[in-house]
Amino acid sequence: MNDWDAVGETCRIVRSRPARRRAGRWTGIGLLGLVLAVAGCTDDGGSGEADAGGAGGVPGAGGVPGAGGGAGGDPGAGGDPGAGGDPGAGGMPGASCVDDSGCPGASVCAPDGVCRALCADDDQCGASAACDAGVCTPLTRCASAADCPAGVPCNCRGVCEPGAGAACTTDLQCPPSDYCDACAGACKPRAAQCGRCPDTRACDTRSTCHPVGAEGLTYCLRRCQGSCDVLGPGFSCEDIGGGVTACVPDSRSCRQVGECATDNDCPPSRFCNERLVCQPGCADDTGCPNGQVCQGARCAPPCAVDADCGDGAECLPDGHCRVPGGCASSADCPEAETYCDREQMRCVPGCQVDDDCLDANKQCVANSCVRRGCGGNFQCGFGEVCDLETAECEMATGRHCEADCDPMDETSCGTEGQRCLSLQDEEENPLGDFCFEPCMPAPNECPQGYSCLELQDEGGNVTDRLCIRRCDLDPFR
Repeated sequence: MNDWDAVGETCRIVRSRPARRRAGRWTGIGLLGLVLAVAGCTDDGGSGEADAGGAGGVPGAGGVPGAGGGAGGDPGAGGDPGAGGDPGAGGMPGASCVDDSGCPGASVCAPDGVCRALCADDDQCGASAACDAGVCTPLTRCASAADCPAGVPCNCRGVCEPGAGAACTTDLQCPPSDYCDACAGACKPRAAQCGRCPDTRACDTRSTCHPVGAEGLTYCLRRCQGSCDVLGPGFSCEDIGGGVTACVPDSRSCRQVGECATDNDCPPSRFCNERLVCQPGCADDTGCPNGQVCQGARCAPPCAVDADCGDGAECLPDGHCRVPGGCASSADCPEAETYCDREQMRCVPGCQVDDDCLDANKQCVANSCVRRGCGGNFQCGFGEVCDLETAECEMATGRHCEADCDPMDETSCGTEGQRCLSLQDEEENPLGDFCFEPCMPAPNECPQGYSCLELQDEGGNVTDRLCIRRCDLDPFR
């Protein structure tokens, strides 16, 4: 029977026998802002490589060998947004296509003839792809820095990571405003409020790293100092657990801090107010006081001359501003897959809501009309997986994060590759024993909110690939 001997800052992962376990003490290798212990610590500090994140893992000062961040991984620092595979391939890696009809839901046929997922930002593309022009585009894969452009490191997931700074192994080798990203082995700027983070070290000193939103991804949240007014509108001081209060987005999402940024972010009958909240607006002039007129769901004084209106708009005799051939709402846009941009007062390609698609078989995703359904786990909610046959999100099966298993019993969590691991925080405080399921084939390796982590023995051989997250933390929704 093979057992693991895993330790923290002084020992490394090695194969060992239970007889070498130090009684009463569990330590482990630090990652995901926690420590894994899958057996005991050797008295001599062990030997072999502490490589838990693929080729090139560099354990840093915080012991984060590039496995991702918190409950939801970290695509910016070697993690994965929970989907584990490569959503840059559009849910079916390598699937060729001629047009969008040959691709899964929420993906399109890219110019290179491959189905690729739609995206709004890099977080939606996993660790091995980036969002380019609204489509997840794969990054360059590598075995070492020699495979990457000059000055670009090869991170622990075997992907060239542009934008990294000087090489490092600890935070002390970086400027005070930076931290050492162990997965890239390079200095990176500490994230500000609502910036992505693998752990609290990646945030500025006033913030903490915590999961936010339905996806379970981790973000920097500033600790409250009486109120959150210093951050501007869109945040409230709330208890996030562990005796910590932080400034949490009112929208419950760091991707869009407020409920809206412009009127275009709101439903047609609402407008974005100064608190970044979609406020019910007027439907016509009768809903406005003091002789004002209804202009794009807002009440405003009637115009008298064209100069009272925006660029390109003219003042109509009834006191309303209108762009010639333009629109006041999406109802004025008869073409399918167009909507009214209320900032420009013009019909523009794309969509705001499903109705703009004028097709019951399509939905509006990232301002584009796509076939309904999911194309990968990254499009599902926390703990869910995407059934590629039905394009439906569903809760993952298995014993993910099931507590109170026995780490010394290889069958405690099952006989099909499951493992029982003991978790500790960075200060070696026990967090509990949890079951972890093996990763599934790409592209849907792990449920949303989990990261697929490779464990290697001292010879660099992969022994386990497990779906892992901070089981002691649930996403703040």
